[in-house]
Amino acid sequence: MTGEDEADFEAALAAMHASRRRALRLGLGLLVATAVVTPVWQAHGEHVRRYVRGEIDLEGEPRFEPPHEPDPRALAQIDFAEVHERLVPGWSIALAHADSPYWERQADRSFERLAAELAPDPNLHALLTDVHRRLREDPVAHAPRLDYFLWAYNDYLDQQRVPWRVEASLALGGERPIFRTLSYEVLADARNDEGHRLRLVRRADRTNLLEGWLGKAGRGDEGAMVLMRRVLHFAVRHVWPALHPALDDRRPPAERSWLAYVRDEVRAQLDPETFRRLSETAVDQQALVEVEASVAARAACGSQFRIYSLPYNGLSERDVRVLEWAAYRSQYRPSCPEITLDEAARIIGASERLGQLDGMEQAVEALAMVVARAVGAHELRHVADGEALECPGCPEGLDGIARDEVSAYLSAFSTEGIGYLSLFQACATPRGDGVHGAALDAVIEA
Repeated sequence: MTGEDEADFEAALAAMHASRRRALRLGLGLLVATAVVTPVWQAHGEHVRRYVRGEIDLEGEPRFEPPHEPDPRALAQIDFAEVHERLVPGWSIALAHADSPYWERQADRSFERLAAELAPDPNLHALLTDVHRRLREDPVAHAPRLDYFLWAYNDYLDQQRVPWRVEASLALGGERPIFRTLSYEVLADARNDEGHRLRLVRRADRTNLLEGWLGKAGRGDEGAMVLMRRVLHFAVRHVWPALHPALDDRRPPAERSWLAYVRDEVRAQLDPETFRRLSETAVDQQALVEVEASVAARAACGSQFRIYSLPYNGLSERDVRVLEWAAYRSQYRPSCPEITLDEAARIIGASERLGQLDGMEQAVEALAMVVARAVGAHELRHVADGEALECPGCPEGLDGIARDEVSAYLSAFSTEGIGYLSLFQACATPRGDGVHGAALDAVIEA
């Protein structure tokens, strides 16, 4: 350790001891203080160890210094689309089933294929090798290190301008923890006038895991991210049908108050031809939404038939055959059909009309970008706010993440050109009784 490193290390220790002394002065009695000294120091000890390993800086922010000099030529040999679309998901799925010798071998083989693809870059290979080893040993005990290694993986790709990333989590509650991953391709990366970062990302894996949000704010320089697949789903299912006033009474009651204002904002941001095309086809999209909801509602009577992610640009021949066969079977279950003949005809008819129109893909993409702007305004507020946000005037008991959400909602609702769209998105998205619901209630009642 150099003299400069020793000075940094001593500074870190001094800062931690000062923090500990401040905590002990908060009115704690001698006996209580004695009881908490050991766990507090254990936490600080881990902080020191992470600093010594070079995993955090003096402020506790994560950092990664690659042990090998990054080589652009090595990175160019890796098929990152293959890594994130197939190999990482296959590895995590195999790990999720690794509760028997057979599946343990499958998990190891899946990782070997992933490791072979990453082999040209020793930094990436070493990071995920360590992740795999710790997941196979004891993922719960290694959770903090796993979190760091996966952050380092994304940070390394980011620093090398490789537009891919992996989000991972450990799902607890069953007999064993389940390692889950979501892969993303970065479609756009920019900063606003204040220097805050915003990225548009595309979901790359084909697993059935579903994000419960349209955007998120990361830590440090990760900035804000807008999840374009979720944004597209919201734009197609909620905003597109709102673009024709004749359909207002067929939209959910929670949406109706804002529809005229949403139309005005969307119209102002799209060229006239694109808006006209979307408005004229909104009735077909509304038909798809209604049939999808009717089919899902029959789960209550025992139907297991589901319709997922109806395409806005037409069904494939295979999908049409599936619907026709389901309608045929349903003739023998009139009390609880999978899908009725009328519903199948509505879906197929609407889909055929949408599929035959020129320019629909570009029109829907333009609409999704309008919605993405509203989501980005919300998430960028989180990035700008940072931590420990004050909230004068907030209801008593509203703190922590709920205060952060109040700030983000207010910022998005007051952004010129997308304020009503942001409010529409907040009200149309199920929010439950958690922090998002509490924050939105506080904003609406203010």
